[in-house]
Amino acid sequence: MKRFNFIKENLKTNILASIITILPIFVGIILWNKLPDMIATHWGPQGVPDGYSSKAFAVFAMPAFMLVFHWLCMFISCLDKRMENQTQKALKLVFWLCPVLSLLASFITYSTALGFGFNIAKISVILMGVLFIVIGNYLPKTTQNFHLGIRLPWTLKSEKNWNMTHRLAGKLWLIGGIASLLLSLTPVKVCFIIFAVDLLLMVIVPTLYSYIIYKREK
Repeated sequence: MKRFNFIKENLKTNILASIITILPIFVGIILWNKLPDMIATHWGPQGVPDGYSSKAFAVFAMPAFMLVFHWLCMFISCLDKRMENQTQKALKLVFWLCPVLSLLASFITYSTALGFGFNIAKISVILMGVLFIVIGNYLPKTTQNFHLGIRLPWTLKSEKNWNMTHRLAGKLWLIGGIASLLLSLTPVKVCFIIFAVDLLLMVIVPTLYSYIIYKREK
């Protein structure tokens, strides 16, 4: 089918992304004898582990889930005709989001299991800050579609609304990402409170702005 040309044309990229996504499995096999039988896979706001999984689940299931999710995103993207006209810069976010998240999640999981004294809470804020900066850079480059960006009824109906909303959102997410990096220097409690407010503003402000544009156009 024509719609699945999106996958065929980027097959090499998808294969490379898939290999990187499951790379933590091979790392886990190498470290198998050094890893404990139960591994922390979830942490509370203070960076204290509050959820554990078996070694097999942490090593095999988590990267496998990310691989399935990656290909699910690929197939869903094929169902959206608007993705055919999407910019290559924006498509890179679809290709590489799951592989990068798989590597980062496994790095944190294995490091904690091996006893490295990382502050998971602050590392999470730093990683989220970097992710916000990347997303903020790509948001203004996206064209109208049903899978990437701020998909509101108003942005999907009006190309002008979409472009204006995403230009503002891109700036806010860049600022929010930089703010998150600076927040990592503050105490954990303060860090998470301000981080939550920061995230809400990054979502609410573009939504309200988009609605105001819609009312003006109407």
